[in-house]
Amino acid sequence: MTLPAQDPQLQGIELLRGVAALMVLLAHYQLQFAGRPAWLGFSQTGVDLFFVLSGFVFGPWLFGRRVDLLPHLLRRLFHIYPLYLVALAAYVALHWAQGQPPLYLLDHVFMLHTLSRDVAQHYNAAFWSLPVEVEFYLLLPLLSWFVRHGAGFGPLLVLALGLHLAVAGLAGPLAGMGGWAVATFHLSGLLCEFLVGAIGWYGVRQRPGPAASLLAGAVGGGWLLALAAYTHLAAPASGADPLRTYVAAHLGLLSALGYAGITVAVVARLQRRPLHAGLVRWTGNLSYGVYLFHNGALTLLVLAFALQGLPLVAAALLLTLAAAGLGFVAVERPVRQLGRALAAAVVVQRSRPPALA
Repeated sequence: MTLPAQDPQLQGIELLRGVAALMVLLAHYQLQFAGRPAWLGFSQTGVDLFFVLSGFVFGPWLFGRRVDLLPHLLRRLFHIYPLYLVALAAYVALHWAQGQPPLYLLDHVFMLHTLSRDVAQHYNAAFWSLPVEVEFYLLLPLLSWFVRHGAGFGPLLVLALGLHLAVAGLAGPLAGMGGWAVATFHLSGLLCEFLVGAIGWYGVRQRPGPAASLLAGAVGGGWLLALAAYTHLAAPASGADPLRTYVAAHLGLLSALGYAGITVAVVARLQRRPLHAGLVRWTGNLSYGVYLFHNGALTLLVLAFALQGLPLVAAALLLTLAAAGLGFVAVERPVRQLGRALAAAVVVQRSRPPALA
């Protein structure tokens, strides 16, 4: 969800969206270097930060605010889909330039590409998370209804956690069947990460003081450092290591807990002392384009100029930022404004009194 960065209560979300996009970029770009530090691999959890931020933004609805269905769906459709289609076309063109036919195109157009592990990363490894976001948007009205009609947020969290544990627990033993493993990369396995973000929203709503918000950030940051050290630095124990296996199976959720603490600290801090509005606004504005285009920038530069190593990474970063900026100005901003206008028109139409016969 794009938020007005001039609002000091929401600046932190826009800033962290930019951080999440750069983390995902780093996770892919660091593969260009031999002998890279092992801890860089932890940057893949930037996707989990995105899920936490989405949960934070929709926290009011996950704690019971009613969702106006049609306006909600219109805003979400115009938010995520148009630039995705542009990016998909660019990746199809890159495949065509390499002599590869446009396979699984309809799967990607309808965001069904993550129903199969073989199809999910065919065009762009970063595309896998988008169906999860769409599933969350579609399910949000039902989640809000569930909370509002007496169940409350607590039972919803317990249900989501139970579903996550069931899916993650069976994904390994049933990996040969495919379905359970695929389910871990859909809302069935990831809903609890969105709900962790909603808990972060609830925490900020309580208006924590400087000491409390600093503590939340310190605990969250320390937890993330410990996870990164254990999963990417610590030498694996000889033989089977049940704890390491458990942490690997639940790394996304464990990371989400740390990111929720960081989010509370950053948002609460910027409520008290906002940053420059333009800087934060553009950090958030570019984040979606960076997420979509960064892998394509690498591929294009390798094809066109046979770059590698640091020159490739530096040029790809600049090209990614340029593509993200152009995508925002030419596609995201106008179509999101259109989506908001259509949603507002629906609300206005409903508010009009019926015409007299």
